[in-house]
Amino acid sequence: MKKSYDYIFFDWDGCLARTLDVILEIYRDLFIDFGLPKTDRELISIWGDWRGPLKLGISEENLPKWIEKYKFKLNLKSPQVDMYEGVREMLSQLKESGKKLALLSSSERFSIEPALERNNLREFFEVFLYAGDIKEHKPAPEIIEKALSLIGGNKEKAIIIGDSKSDVGAAHNAGINCILFYPQHNEQFYDRESLTKLNPTYIVGDFSEVFKIVE
Repeated sequence: MKKSYDYIFFDWDGCLARTLDVILEIYRDLFIDFGLPKTDRELISIWGDWRGPLKLGISEENLPKWIEKYKFKLNLKSPQVDMYEGVREMLSQLKESGKKLALLSSSERFSIEPALERNNLREFFEVFLYAGDIKEHKPAPEIIEKALSLIGGNKEKAIIIGDSKSDVGAAHNAGINCILFYPQHNEQFYDRESLTKLNPTYIVGDFSEVFKIVE
């Protein structure tokens, strides 16, 4: 039996916004700056984990400096990022159909809101949660649970759409369904087989498929 959803949660990086190229470029530059050049595959393996640089040789002492430089570089580049094709049309369709939308990101507010404004997307969301609004990042369930509380929703009618293992993990940990967004553009960053093994509820390659799932 097909299930409908009333509360639709979205990740930002690599999902609504085409930021993966920007993030990879920043990671490359930072590890070179710290004298620790890495392969793209190594860099991608630690995305979404603020303590990930420790796994690739950054010392505990230098981690705060690494994070500070990362945020500075991202702040410069993020306002100009493009959205994936079909984002605005999908959000408009969901909103018009009475769905309640939330943006849930482990990135900082400053790195997202300028792009939201530039692309006129703020109007579609009822709840915004960023890194500074939570104690534990995805795949911990905290951000989903907080969004449900703020939006007045329940787990049975909620679903999260994201591009990475942390989004799928957060959905599982929170007890809600999830859609893995895996467009052709993301193939260079993520291995489909590895993500599929995490058992996302659905997998889509285009945002035009989303409404058919959640309606």
